Amino acid sequence: MRPRTLAERQAALDALRRELAARGLAGWEDGLYHYRPSSHMAERRARGGVLDDFTAAPLCVVLSSIFWREAWKYRARAYRYVNHDLGHAMMAVQYAAGAMGWPSLVRGIFPDAAWHSRLHLAADEQVMLLIELWPPAGPRAPQPPEWTPGEPNRLSAEVVEYPLIEQIHQATLASEASPAFSQARVERWPHGDYARLARQRRSALDFLPEGRVLPQPAFPAMLELLAAPLPTDWGERYVAPWIFVHRVEGVEPGLYRAEGTGLALVRRGDQRGAAAALSLGQELAGNSCFTVSFVADVGRACARFGPRGYRFVHHEAGALGQRLYLAAEAFGFRGTGIGAFYDDHVHQWLGLETAGPWQVVYHFAVGDPVPDPRLAG
Repeated sequence: MRPRTLAERQAALDALRRELAARGLAGWEDGLYHYRPSSHMAERRARGGVLDDFTAAPLCVVLSSIFWREAWKYRARAYRYVNHDLGHAMMAVQYAAGAMGWPSLVRGIFPDAAWHSRLHLAADEQVMLLIELWPPAGPRAPQPPEWTPGEPNRLSAEVVEYPLIEQIHQATLASEASPAFSQARVERWPHGDYARLARQRRSALDFLPEGRVLPQPAFPAMLELLAAPLPTDWGERYVAPWIFVHRVEGVEPGLYRAEGTGLALVRRGDQRGAAAALSLGQELAGNSCFTVSFVADVGRACARFGPRGYRFVHHEAGALGQRLYLAAEAFGFRGTGIGAFYDDHVHQWLGLETAGPWQVVYHFAVGDPVPDPRLAG
């Protein structure tokens, strides 16, 4: 997945949608709202307790997706990218909530059809993640829902079907909720002003191949972020980072596996050519200071949650990518997500079985960015 043009970024925003269910919040009428990013506003869709019997949280952010809005470019692989983007979005919401001292918990285990029906979504829009938030809330009297008249906008006169995406998604559906394996907590960003970093966060077009070395203590801080738990209802971590180190102060170039906040050497020597070749020939993976190959224990995730686990490993990888985006900005560098890679060749280079339970799900690079003409002026 190469860095996106502005038009492609807008399509990605259109592919991910956000509904907000609020109750007992000062200054907000209880109800369901749709977040419209183009005008940065909340559009009320219903008054009253729309989700009273679905969640106890005073504020619930529902992340949904329209798959075909991403598939126009990426075809069936778009299902991966949508789930990466959901992971990025969930982490952004949780850090924003944490900056205000609000506890949060991500729920990925819920009855899909029931939520879709309750929210009155269009047929091609799917509920994918729920983010429960606990801001200060006052008492309220339960009110039945009163829906605002209107229908969802029709995004296109033509809808292109992607049967493989539909088959994958249908396999991941759940019919009931499961108890959370984690508790809500305040997720605070630990490195600088979160609001400033979130606003300036960008994806790098490419990195300077002879650019700056990533200094200490930036790299250890990033390893800590990769090892930190995520407040989700699926609980455990299923993604492990393999890291192609190119220019990091105090670390010999090579391929490493992250073990907690430490490193285990897998391959010694210059990995720039390998990182770029494995990432579908994208030079930025070799020009970076380091590139991460996020590899998921899909077998263990699906043994516990069935096919639903396939979603979770991509959410997790996206959330870890969001942490790296912010950390890169905090230390004066920049990051970019890479969704395109040769899966089987990555497995071989990392020393994994090509048909085993471990599967590469995402690449992410951090480096010294080239100037981006899209940001000029």
